[in-house]
Amino acid sequence: MSKQTLRCPNCNKNIGTVSEGEYLYGSPLRTCPKCKKLYHDPRYHEIAIEGIRREDIDPDSEYLAGKRKSGFLSILGGIGVMVAFVVLIFLGRIFYFFPVISVMLIASGISTLSSTTGGAVEKKKIQLQQEATLSRARMQNPQYVAQLRSLGYNVPDTNYQQ
Repeated sequence: MSKQTLRCPNCNKNIGTVSEGEYLYGSPLRTCPKCKKLYHDPRYHEIAIEGIRREDIDPDSEYLAGKRKSGFLSILGGIGVMVAFVVLIFLGRIFYFFPVISVMLIASGISTLSSTTGGAVEKKKIQLQQEATLSRARMQNPQYVAQLRSLGYNVPDTNYQQ
């Protein structure tokens, strides 16, 4: 994922870098650390309004399947680098950074795979249920709903206090 600069819509100051296409749950209202004004961060989504994306909780989704594939490929790449290291040793050439690269690839692959297992998916579901409870509570605050609307967040007229 590529990175992009996040700028405050009020003062246009750089307030950090973010991953392009990042999708987060929570309040989309943020305060600029520079000018201290509120703004709507489009990366954040209120679960009470938008719900939870299927790919975030379904272990059979294409997203998680892609992550598993990426993890396996990383592990295979690490094994391949280690094999190349051994072959090069027999040829009289030693590249000391090959084992480091190999271990890094394998560790990355294992980390990616562990984030797609049943336990990790269940933990994510629990976190999202907790965030859904917080989201419903936020949406009962009429001032919060009014702030969301004033900053351009699409809040339906039903179910929320005016």
